[in-house]
Amino acid sequence: MFYKLFRNIVVLALVSLSAFVFYQSSKDLWADLYEKYFPCQKPIYYTLGFFDTRFGIKEKDFLINIKKAEDVWEVPFTREFFKYSDDQNLENVLKINLVYDYRQEITSKIKALGIVVDQNRASYDEIKSKYELLQKEYLANKKDYEALVSVFQARQDKYVEQVNYWNKKGGAPQDVFDAINAEAQSLKKEFERIKKIENNLNDDASDINALVSVINDLAHTLNINVAKLNNIGEVRGEEFTQGEYTEGSLGEEINVFEFSTKEKLIRLLAHEFGHALGLLHVEDREAIMYRLNENKDGKLKEDDINALKAKCGI
Repeated sequence: MFYKLFRNIVVLALVSLSAFVFYQSSKDLWADLYEKYFPCQKPIYYTLGFFDTRFGIKEKDFLINIKKAEDVWEVPFTREFFKYSDDQNLENVLKINLVYDYRQEITSKIKALGIVVDQNRASYDEIKSKYELLQKEYLANKKDYEALVSVFQARQDKYVEQVNYWNKKGGAPQDVFDAINAEAQSLKKEFERIKKIENNLNDDASDINALVSVINDLAHTLNINVAKLNNIGEVRGEEFTQGEYTEGSLGEEINVFEFSTKEKLIRLLAHEFGHALGLLHVEDREAIMYRLNENKDGKLKEDDINALKAKCGI
C-alpha cells in the first residue's frame, strides 16, 4: 500500500515537473522566435546581481555608470534597447554582476604603482621597463635579506649553545647572565627588523607579479612574440579578462571582473551590452565592439552602428 502510494506521488511529481519544463521551454522558444523575427522591438530588462564592495564603488554609482553605458547605444538611435528593473524575480532578465577576484587585485596594485595600462606596444614597453627596474631592486634587496638571515641564524645558534652550556653547569655568573640576556633582547629586535624587511619583500613580489600578469596579457593580446614571464611564487594560468557576457541555462549575465577608471568601466559595460544585443566583434580598433577596450571617447563608431542596424533591421 505504501509502495503504491509512494509510486503515485512520484508519478504525479514527474508529470508536474514535465509540465513545468514544457512551459518553460515553450516560453523560452516563444521569446527566441519573437526576437528572431522582431529584433530590438522590446527593451532588454537588466538588474543588479552579485555586487562586491571591494571594488570601492557605491552601488548607486555603479548603476549610474551602467545607465551611461546604456546611453552609448540608445542616444544615437533614440531608442530604448535596455531598461533597469530592481525586481530580482523578473523572468528573462539580464543580470549584471560585479565580481572581485585576482584581476581587480592586480589592477589595484598597478594603479598604486602609478601605471596606466593602454593596450598598445608603447604601454607594453613602459610596463616592461618598470618591471625590469623593480625586479632588479627586488633581487638586490632579497640578497641583502638572505645575508641578514644568515648572520642572524649564526648568532642565534651561538646564543642557544651558550644557554645550553651554562644550564648544564647549573647557572652562569652574573656578568655572563646579563650578557646572554642582552643578546636575547638584541636578537629579538633583529628578528623584528628582518620580519619587516621580509614583509616589504613580499609586497614587492606581489607588485612584480601584478606587472608580470599585465605584461603577459599585453604580449598575448598584441601578438608580441616574446618569452612569457614567470611570477615570483605561484603562477597563474588564467587569461586576463576584464568582463564577459554569458548566456546559458541560468539565463543571461554580464560579469565585470576588472576596471581601472570610470571611463573604462562604461566602455566595458557598453561592449557587453552590445553582445547582449546579439552583436559580434568588429574590426575597427576604435569601435565599442572591437575585441579590446581601446575606444577613447565612449561613442559608437561606424562599424558599431552598421552592426546594430543589420541586427535590428533599422
